[in-house]
Amino acid sequence: MENHLNRSSIVFLFFLTIGALLYVSALEAPFYLDDTRIATQFMGGKTFLASTINPVDIFLYWPTRFLPFLSHSLNIYFGGEEVIFFRIINILLHVLNSFIIFLALKILLSFLRIEKNIPLFALSVSLLFLVHPLQTQPVIYIYQRIELLAFFFQILTIFLFLKYLHEGKKVHYFIAVLTCLLAVLSKETSIVLPFTLLFIFSITQKHLKAKETIVLFAPFFTTILFYPLVLFGLGFNDLIHDSTNWEVTPSPFEYFLTESHAIIRYIQLFFFPVEQVFIYDLKKIESIDIHTAANIAIIFFFLYGIIYFYTRNKLISFALFFYFASLSITSSFIPIKHLIFEHRAYGANVGLCLLLVYFIFQFRFKKSFIVLFCLFFSVLTIERGKLWVNKEEFWLKNYKYAPYQLNVVMEIANSYKWNKKYKEAEKYYEKVISTHNTDVTDNDFFYHQAHMGLAQISQKIYDDDVALKHYLIALESQSDPETIFLSAFKVGEIYANKQDFDRAEIFFEETIRQLTVNERKVPALKARTYNQLAIVKIMQANLPAAVNHFMSGIKTYPTDLGFEGVVEVLLILKRPSEAKQFALMGIKEFPLSRYLNETINNNHWQ
Repeated sequence: MENHLNRSSIVFLFFLTIGALLYVSALEAPFYLDDTRIATQFMGGKTFLASTINPVDIFLYWPTRFLPFLSHSLNIYFGGEEVIFFRIINILLHVLNSFIIFLALKILLSFLRIEKNIPLFALSVSLLFLVHPLQTQPVIYIYQRIELLAFFFQILTIFLFLKYLHEGKKVHYFIAVLTCLLAVLSKETSIVLPFTLLFIFSITQKHLKAKETIVLFAPFFTTILFYPLVLFGLGFNDLIHDSTNWEVTPSPFEYFLTESHAIIRYIQLFFFPVEQVFIYDLKKIESIDIHTAANIAIIFFFLYGIIYFYTRNKLISFALFFYFASLSITSSFIPIKHLIFEHRAYGANVGLCLLLVYFIFQFRFKKSFIVLFCLFFSVLTIERGKLWVNKEEFWLKNYKYAPYQLNVVMEIANSYKWNKKYKEAEKYYEKVISTHNTDVTDNDFFYHQAHMGLAQISQKIYDDDVALKHYLIALESQSDPETIFLSAFKVGEIYANKQDFDRAEIFFEETIRQLTVNERKVPALKARTYNQLAIVKIMQANLPAAVNHFMSGIKTYPTDLGFEGVVEVLLILKRPSEAKQFALMGIKEFPLSRYLNETINNNHWQ
């Protein structure tokens, strides 16, 4: 068996087969939450990432997560918006991560000389990482390719660095510096990667010379200067506020207290992965109580273990260091709006896999124990993957364990709404609205979203007056630009249908203003709003203004309605040469447009 484990291709194919079997049941699960920021159709148009593969635009969209978003855009470009293609890439990344862990551990263990059967030990750790149900969220949740890709470059950097230390080939070193930079371009948590490399260097090298060490690590630490450069030097400091809501974010001390509960929860979920949900009902901790003090004591006990085992058992020391270093950015003193998410422990779980396998290998029947653990975890992973397929069941299970999380209640309501179960949806939207003016976190944000949901239901049952009332309340939102511009657009549509064109114009112009402030938001909706404004101007007998609005829409996001509208109005204004020019441009973009083809064939240009 050991000979087979030394053949990397066999191990990779084995991992690929296991990964496919584990996640095949979840391939066609729908988009969830932030997945809609990537590819899904929204208000008749595509999201920003679905509209471009220009690397510069994507870099400006979110510099510190450039590569994952670029991969999403390329995913759409080559595979369309079919959810299955997104998940296949995520699964492949997870398999690759597990395989590279195997390769890296073989080198690390050969340095540490702790285990006799190094290939089997490395295989056991990486296989546990692959099959563990705690990894399902970043694999199935498409948006969290961010986590997968960042860890891919992190573990690849570690492998190449170990390979350089083992073989001394400079090519491995230079590629490791490059992959470290790619990790930095994938997620902010990669800032700890040079420190991890430094720790690995310290436990694998007997003689450390200060000058040589500084020269060796200078390029790695230089890569992480990208973060302060981007956030402050290049004017992207607004990104901090884009990912957090400072009105509800705890202070650094409160966040530290709260994250002591999150870290212990991650550890519990690793060893006892039951009652897993998407969003956990963890509330902000404002002062130290007995439970919090106990959690902090346990964490500091583990941190002390890094020092204690450093000279006694370097593998245990490394495992503990890797776990807490991986969580140090998301679960320490740096306040983040969302307090706990399973995907944050994705890479950190390598440390716990190492510890678990190390202690299993102390027993006589270690192979049997490893097989039992892998089978147990695999069954849980498959079952959890199946749960993702049905959105209603998924969120109702989450509601069972987190009934006070408003985002969970909102997702249940939205799921019912998409399935046309309007009575059930209304009940959950009303639950959200009932929390308004309470101390529930984010109640203002979800309060306005719930009104927008009720407005959409009212429109479905042809009650525009009730819909108008809810949209106007949603428009009062102060925390979500998307709620404002979507509501403004819908209010404009309702007034246009009522032939109140003056009011329709006001709300369409407000939509344009909001979309201009938020340039990366749904360009197709902005074009659609320009077209609606053009129609309003036609009804107000202001044809030149209608032409300008149609042209603005075409410039923002070309549509067949935009081309057809501008051609028709230009013909009415007796500007045939311009009309012909736009008709030809329109046919090039939309060759199946019946109106444009008939207009060309009927020779209206004389």
